[in-house]
This record gives sequence, structure tokens and C-alpha cells, in this order.
Amino acid sequence: MSSTAPRNRLVHRGTGRSCIVLRAETLSDQVPVSIVEDAYVLVVASERSSIHFTELQARAWLKAGAAYVCVWGPAAGSVEEAFDYAAFLPELGDPLPFTLMTTSHRGDGLEEALWFAFYNAAPPEDLLRTLSTVIVVVDSTELESVCVKWVQENTK
Repeated sequence: MSSTAPRNRLVHRGTGRSCIVLRAETLSDQVPVSIVEDAYVLVVASERSSIHFTELQARAWLKAGAAYVCVWGPAAGSVEEAFDYAAFLPELGDPLPFTLMTTSHRGDGLEEALWFAFYNAAPPEDLLRTLSTVIVVVDSTELESVCVKWVQENTK
């Protein structure tokens, strides 16, 4: 169950990557996004200390095109772990045909996590696709504003 990505794309001038910032009340409320042209980097940002997010929900994002996942905030470790398990748990289907890359940025600032996602997230050698889009999912208007501003203003 994925939706087509919204057309309100930003372009990060520093890398040329497209970006879509989505806000949902909770991460589990956001329908995974599919983009036609390629796989993408997914950034999940939340200031909540606890997030209910399952391996099944993570697998839906992976099926929709997330190939590199960066998670920021106090609950980053548990969300990253859900993605890690979603890549290979037999009850969720066959293992992914590529190496899923995940990172957790619990102790970093949000801007540092965004910088990492835009400048360092590269496809693993076995993906054979580019990662020209970054999709950022946040759960507050404040985080949405910070992310949009960073994407629009960062050039290095």
C-alpha cells in the first residue's frame, strides 16, 4: 500500500537531490511513498522518546522504494532496528535483493542527520540504482519547518 509521491518537491542545491518533506501525526500514519524514477533515501525524524513502529510497517517502506534509511531522535535505535529486521525476517517475505543501509542519529543534531542523508547516503553496490531523492518524514510542524528550511538553504 503505497502512494505516489506528492509533486511539491524541493531540490537540495548542495547535492542536486530532490526532496519531499512529509508530516504525519505518527510515523505509522504515513503511507509509504513510491516514486517512479528510482529508489530513495528515507529520513525519519521525531522528538518523541517512544515510537510504535513495526517491522511490517518498515517492510512496506522498503517495498515502496526506501533503500537507505536514516533515523533521527530519541527513539532512533528502535526504528532503525525495525528496518534492519524488516530486511530479512522470513515471515515478511523473501530477503531484500540488496543490502539495506540504515543509520541511527540519536545523539546528533537534526541538521547533522540531514547532512548525512544528503551528502553521505549512497546506494550499496548490490542495489544497481541511484538514490537521487530523499524523503523526510516528520511528526511535528516544527520539525517540518526545520527540515524544509535546511533543504532550501544548505549548500555545503
